[in-house]
Amino acid sequence: MKDERLMEAFEAWDELSATPEMRIDNILRLKPILDAESKRRYAMTKGKEEGREEGIKEVIRKGYENGIDLSMLSMLTGYSEQDVQAVIQSFENEEK
Repeated sequence: MKDERLMEAFEAWDELSATPEMRIDNILRLKPILDAESKRRYAMTKGKEEGREEGIKEVIRKGYENGIDLSMLSMLTGYSEQDVQAVIQSFENEEK
């Protein structure tokens, strides 16, 4: 069947004619798939956040090494000056 509307009608008919047991079976079959997709999306989001944080810290480190002051680094990164200072101190502590 090449007609997409006809396929949609058959799918709707199947859904409407399904018994409660059939609906539960369908949901139970879909649950692991939906759970896996949810975990994948969470991992991608978490990875992006962690990558962004690392990128900002690298901007702070390189900026600091090149003489950019705290207020400018704060403006560039969106971090407060206190947060920028904390990142710089963490780099300095790593070097020791």
